[in-house]
Formats: sequence, C-alpha cells, structure tokens
Amino acid sequence: MGSPDAGISLVIEVYDGVVPADGGSVKRRVKILRSMQLTNDFVHNFREWEWTYTSSALVVLANDNFVALPTGFQNVGDAGFLWDVDRNVPVTLVSKFELMRLRLLSRGTSQRSVFGIFGGKVQLTYAAGSARNFTLFHRVAPEILTDTDTEMLIPDKWFRSVIIPGTVAGGQELKSDLRPQWRAQFADGLKQMATDENPAKAARKPPMAIPGAW
Repeated sequence: MGSPDAGISLVIEVYDGVVPADGGSVKRRVKILRSMQLTNDFVHNFREWEWTYTSSALVVLANDNFVALPTGFQNVGDAGFLWDVDRNVPVTLVSKFELMRLRLLSRGTSQRSVFGIFGGKVQLTYAAGSARNFTLFHRVAPEILTDTDTEMLIPDKWFRSVIIPGTVAGGQELKSDLRPQWRAQFADGLKQMATDENPAKAARKPPMAIPGAW
C-alpha cells in the first residue's frame, strides 16, 4: 500500500542501507517525510489526474444563496462541474464578477443555472425558497502527509516509481550521491504516469509520417 510510513521505511532500508528494525530515527523520518510532502504536492499539481477528483454533496439552505465549499476543495478543474440534483440539470461555472452581475440583474430571484466560487463558498444567483441539493465534482488539494499507514491518493502502482525516487532526490540535496540517477528515474516515472493516465492526450496527434496526419 502506498502510505507515508511505508515509503519512509523503504527509503531508509533501500537508500540508507539500514535494516527496518534499526530504521526508527525520528529526525531522519521527519526529514524524509518533508521531502515526500514536497514531491507529492508537485506530482499532484503536475496535471489534473483523475485520482485528484472527487464528488461532494452540498445543501443550500432555505433563504440562502450560498453553501460552504467541501473540506479539502482545491478547484473545480477542467473536468469538474456542479449538478442541480433537484432539477436534474448541470450548473455552469462563471466568474465572481459575472455571478454578482447576474444577481443584480435578476434581483436574486431568477434561478439561473450558473454558480460562482468565492469567499470559501459555492455562490448562486438566487436565494433558495427551500433546501436545495447539489453535487459538486471537483479536485481535492494535496493531502497533508503524516508518518502513518494512511493510504495516499496517488494510485499504488505509481508510489514506488514516482514518489519514492522523487522523495530520495529531494531529500539528498546537500549530498554528492546518486541524485542524477534518482532524478532521472523520477522524471521517467512521471512521464510514464502522465502517458498512462491520459492516453487520449498523449496520442492526440499521430506521427507526421502517417498519411493524413495533421
């Protein structure tokens, strides 16, 4: 399982050459965890991976025109959207100022199928006459890692080939060691991950040698 404690122990055992039974140095584990957090943040934001998306149920209470964003919200992302459960229709994201403009034009009564995100809330153009149900499909922010067995968001198949070499490379900045090798492995793993997780984008254009290619 791809968890911080397993990753830290793996780095200590394989890179440091310390057997697991003797790998309990608190300071060393804290340093590796810090490097793992930076690596995980970078990978998480490198692309809008499918595993960075989730859905959250929201309820706008009667007489309100907003609801607090779900815990861990990062952004809607290119693939995210808001779904009006009660009316069974999608709701289009608009900018803060467009949302405010539409509120003024409708005087807060027209149930336009648009929403905005600002002030830590999902904002509507109208005040709900009764409780309204929505589902928000959105990206989550990178998790704050702790030295525990909590499974990370990144799929387990990418944990050893991306997170581990990236963690080692970042944690050895001041050493004259095998950083180039680890960085190359990290870069190769990340490229492979990008291709595997986004096959349509990776193969969008055929080679120019193919007749009819653009």
